[in-house]
Amino acid sequence: MSTITTIIGVYLTLVCLFGSLLNGVSLLVICRYKIFKESKSMKPFLLSGIGLDLVTCLFTYPLSISSSFATKWSHSDQACTFYGFVNTWAAINSIFQLTGLAFDRYVTLTRPFQKLSMLGGRRPLIFAVALTFTSLLIAVLPFTGLSSYSKEGLQVSCSIDWIRNSTNDYIYYGVLFILGYLMPVSVQLICNLRFIRVLKVMSHVSKEKYGRRSSLAIHSDRSLRQMTFMVFVMSIAFQISWMPYALVTILRLFKVHLSPLLETLPSVFAKASVVLNPLIYCFMSKSFRSVFACCKHPDGNSESTETPKEKGPVDNKGM
Repeated sequence: MSTITTIIGVYLTLVCLFGSLLNGVSLLVICRYKIFKESKSMKPFLLSGIGLDLVTCLFTYPLSISSSFATKWSHSDQACTFYGFVNTWAAINSIFQLTGLAFDRYVTLTRPFQKLSMLGGRRPLIFAVALTFTSLLIAVLPFTGLSSYSKEGLQVSCSIDWIRNSTNDYIYYGVLFILGYLMPVSVQLICNLRFIRVLKVMSHVSKEKYGRRSSLAIHSDRSLRQMTFMVFVMSIAFQISWMPYALVTILRLFKVHLSPLLETLPSVFAKASVVLNPLIYCFMSKSFRSVFACCKHPDGNSESTETPKEKGPVDNKGM
C-alpha cells in the first residue's frame, strides 16, 4: 500500500500546486479587471466556487499530502473532521455553483427579459449565496447525527463515513446522491441542451435572413461550435470528477461492501475538480483570455479594457 499512497501523495501535490495557481489567478482576474463587469451575473457563482476550491487547496490538501507520504493519517481526529467537512462543503458548493452558472447562461440567452426580473441587480449574488449556504447546510448534517466524518479507505484522507450501516447513514447517502449529484446533473443537462438548441435556431435564422456567407451567420456558426464543444468538455469534466462518488453512494445505499482502495478513489477523482473548474469556466472564457491578450500590449492598460463587442446573438454571455 505504501506505493499506492506515495502515488496518491505525488498526485495530490500536483493538484494542490496547480489548483492553487489556477484558482488564485482566476480570483485575481475576476476581482481586479473591469472586463468582467459585463458578466456581473456570472461573478458571484465563480467567486464562490473558485474561492472555496482555493481554501481546500491551501488548508486541507497539505494534510492529505503529508499523510499519503506517511502511509497513514498523521494528524489529529479534529483535523480529520475539519478536512472532511471543508472538502464536503467545497465539493457540494462547486457542483451547485456550476449548476447556477448553467442556469444563468440558459436564462441569459433564451429569456433575456425574464433574466432582468429573475437575475438582475443583486439577485445573482443572492442566488449564489443561497447555494453556498445550502451546500454548507448539507455539509453540516453529519454533525447532527446523520453520518459522520472519519478516515476513509487507505487512511490518508477523511470524508463521509462510508462504513457505518445505521439508518441515519443511509438517509445521508440518499441526500448526497439526490441533492449533490442527481438534481444538479439533471438541471445542467436540461439547461445546456436547451441552450444549444436555441443557438442552432439562431444560427439557422441568421443564415436564412442574411445569407450563409454573411458575417453574422459565420459568427453564429462559430459560436454554436464553440459553445457545443465547451458544454461537451464541461460535461466530461463534471462526470470525471463526480461520477465515482455517485457510484460509491449508490453502492452504499445497496449495502455493498467496498475495499479501502475503492473508498479512496472517488476522493482522488473529485480533487481533480479544483484544477478542471478554473480551466473550463475561466481559461475557456473569451473575457478571461482577452485579459492576457491585453497584457501583451505595451501600454498594459488591461484594467480599463472593455469586452470587445461582437455582432451576433451571444454578445452578453461573457463565455
